[in-house]
Amino acid sequence: FGIRILDEAQQCIEELQCPEYYSEIVKEAINLALDKGPNFIDPLVRLLEHLHTKKLFKTEDLKTGCLLYAALLEDIGIDLPLAPALFGEVVARLSLSCGLSFEVVEEILKAVEDTYFRKGIFDAVMKTMGGNSSGQAILSSHAVVIDACNKLLK
Repeated sequence: FGIRILDEAQQCIEELQCPEYYSEIVKEAINLALDKGPNFIDPLVRLLEHLHTKKLFKTEDLKTGCLLYAALLEDIGIDLPLAPALFGEVVARLSLSCGLSFEVVEEILKAVEDTYFRKGIFDAVMKTMGGNSSGQAILSSHAVVIDACNKLLK
């Protein structure tokens, strides 16, 4: 996040010429941003939105990167108690802006064993989505997924 110029960040990633590692870049970007705290959520989401809009990152890269980060959450969540909630906000915002399917929320919750962390992620997703008219529409059309997620919180 030393680079705040999105085109410059894009150029650096393009120069790597390794699309097979884009999901790892997503995971590491999430990890770095959440490690730095809530003030880095907006720059993170703007970066990922930019790279997705420029068709450098595919929606699948974002999904896989989120799932990779979810797998790490057990280890880092102890040191970063806000990480689950911040991660939930990131996932919701990527769903709203980059077409990340809402079903990925259930996959993420399944990847996280700790119920407390699951709840933090899910509550943040619901709050972020519920605070947006597009998000409300997504929520209303995904009642089955929401029910499945709620069952994972028990």
